[in-house]
Amino acid sequence: AASDVYKRQAISHQLRLLRDRAMLQATREGRSVYYSLADDHLRALIKTGVQHAYQDCTNNLRREAEAKG
Repeated sequence: AASDVYKRQAISHQLRLLRDRAMLQATREGRSVYYSLADDHLRALIKTGVQHAYQDCTNNLRREAEAKG
């Protein structure tokens, strides 16, 4: 239970840092806060990073399968 509190606090801290640097936009609805990327440039960077990570993962799995025979 205590570790969940620390995790939430750490996530909130990171989101606040990104918001303070104008990388995220925050929208409050009642007690909830929804975050979104601030602009299309950031969306493109995140998309490219995810694509590269997926490609690297796929290539590693392919190499492992080929090595097993």
